[in-house]
Amino acid sequence: MSQLFAAAASDSDSPRFAPSATPVRSIAPPAGDAGEPPALHWMAVAGLGAVTLGAFTAAWGLHQLNWIRRMDGDGRPLMLGAAGLAVQLAVIATAMAGPELGNSDSLFSALNAMRVLMLAAIAAQLASFWMARAALMRRVDTAHRLTTAARLGAERRDVYGLAAPLRLSAVLTLVVPVPYLQYHLSQIASARRDSAL
Repeated sequence: MSQLFAAAASDSDSPRFAPSATPVRSIAPPAGDAGEPPALHWMAVAGLGAVTLGAFTAAWGLHQLNWIRRMDGDGRPLMLGAAGLAVQLAVIATAMAGPELGNSDSLFSALNAMRVLMLAAIAAQLASFWMARAALMRRVDTAHRLTTAARLGAERRDVYGLAAPLRLSAVLTLVVPVPYLQYHLSQIASARRDSAL
């Protein structure tokens, strides 16, 4: 019996569950410098979106949201935008397939369900750009305050190359989110290029 207690005492000195030596990798990348923002001119984005009937705008919007995810570290706007686009594509594919519904009541209910799903998908995409707007303003404003406080000298420019804090219009973000966001991302890209020279 004493041998059993001695074995138990020797086990209690060493931890039973030691922490892993390998660190756990985070799913979301750390917020930091995401590289150059997408620098396509906003009129080119709007024009290509019109020519392709919105397909380019949808893809470019996801590209913008991905850059903001890398910059801010929050993947929710990208996931919400991608989910909204996927639901929109599913509703369009279902409508184009033209389900053969026998009576008018089931056709009416199917069309109403598609309308509700399409509105929910559009709302999800607008919410994703609203979140991206907030992340961009928060990130640029924080960088602007830090660098302005650090350099109270000649010309005050932040790490994004902007001389003043970034403000994005709420109305334009909701009406034309992709070209409007691209306008500001292009300004950030050109300001960063100019400040690097």
